[in-house]
Amino acid sequence: MNRTEFGLNKLKIIPMRPSDIRAVMAIDARSFACAWTSHAFQTELNNRAATYIVAKLDDCVLGYAGLWIVSEDAHITTLAVMPEYRSRHIGERLLIACIDVAKRRNAKCVSLEVRVSNIIARQLYDKFGFEVTGEREHYYTDNGENALVMSLYISGE
Repeated sequence: MNRTEFGLNKLKIIPMRPSDIRAVMAIDARSFACAWTSHAFQTELNNRAATYIVAKLDDCVLGYAGLWIVSEDAHITTLAVMPEYRSRHIGERLLIACIDVAKRRNAKCVSLEVRVSNIIARQLYDKFGFEVTGEREHYYTDNGENALVMSLYISGE
């Protein structure tokens, strides 16, 4: 299936709205062992340091991402794509959008945590120049798995 057949040319990356929370929560629950609550997402949408975006095809949310920017540091808090739409470059589009937001807000570094076992996500971050800069032991509460801290240093353009 090429991009046109799938309709990726119609995919929009736009700010998350409260009306998107239900769809985002469904993706979150299918993607992560410890899903966020509706209240958590609503709180983030009201957080001035946070930016949350969704990938929409027509009116269907296929993925989402969020980041915090504090001073010159951006931190991607979450990024997920509906399982049946993975491997179609939606995660890439969301990651690029996060990096673009960080650049526009003059961040010098974008960081995130990723499970050591999440090879597919790690490959995505590698592709865009993120490097392992640390490890957090027993970071994930569901199984005690370690997280790799990955960072991308960016310059103003």
